[in-house]
Amino acid sequence: MDEKAQYIVKVDDQDHIFDTYAEFCNFMSDNSQAVIQGIEKLED
Repeated sequence: MDEKAQYIVKVDDQDHIFDTYAEFCNFMSDNSQAVIQGIEKLED
């Protein structure tokens, strides 16, 4: 994953937008039971 890109991650039928990979990692550690259904990178 690219450090500086934004990502839309679909988790349990909800979209979450992360500005950094670190934010995504924090979210996943807090939601260890979450099911990731897709990750989409937003291009500049």
